Amino acid sequence: MKRNHMNTTLLTSALLLAGALTTTQAIADEWDGNINLLLGQKSLDSDDWGDNDSQKAFGIQFDFARSEWPVHLVVDLYGAGETEGNGDDKVEDVTGGLHLGVRKYWTVGSSSFTPFVGGGLALVTAESTTGSGDDKETVEDDEGGLGYWVGGGAKWVLGEHLNIGGEVRYSQAEVDLDGTELEAGGVYAGLLAGYHW
Repeated sequence: MKRNHMNTTLLTSALLLAGALTTTQAIADEWDGNINLLLGQKSLDSDDWGDNDSQKAFGIQFDFARSEWPVHLVVDLYGAGETEGNGDDKVEDVTGGLHLGVRKYWTVGSSSFTPFVGGGLALVTAESTTGSGDDKETVEDDEGGLGYWVGGGAKWVLGEHLNIGGEVRYSQAEVDLDGTELEAGGVYAGLLAGYHW
């Protein structure tokens, strides 16, 4: 992803993590939640994105629920990007979005193995930059696209608080780049690690 977008996302992620950790002890008896970092790949429609249809991806996953709720509320931030070529032929594509919805966890017996599924709304945006240096041209979606996401995976809670696991997620939403409608959703697949309370 572009450096300024990456820095903003990492700063936001750090603030979310710090806020979650500082309030954990006070709400541990009444609330259950997770904050995870996901690293992996995103696969997009090759007809729309050409050689940049496979992008490096990351996600910040945050979910929470009161102890008696059947599902967790979800606020996830995802981003992906890839660069193909160089010089005047360089093409850098970035996609990302905010995923809102619910996530259901199951505990298998007395183990720490916890499969999950989820779904909800996807607010998706995209940006494409061609060329390099003073000749580069950037086109971005001003409004973003509204679609949906569904996904599932599993995690293990090591000790009381450390999450490790993986997830596969599909999202669908169209964006408008310079008058061209493109499918900016796709399939995310990656490993996750984070904190559980």
